[in-house]
Amino acid sequence: MTNLTAPTIANIVGRLFENELVIDAGRRLGGRGQPATRLRINPEGGLRHWPQH
Repeated sequence: MTNLTAPTIANIVGRLFENELVIDAGRRLGGRGQPATRLRINPEGGLRHWPQH
């Protein structure tokens, strides 16, 4: 689809997580290996970058 590598995606998601633009939404169980971390967009994430009055 995007031709992005797994490390590139992990780096991008890590930055989004550090900036609180995405938040942890639990784990997805049922597959092989470690459970996948589910993420969701933080609805208030972009607001912290705007000046507060």
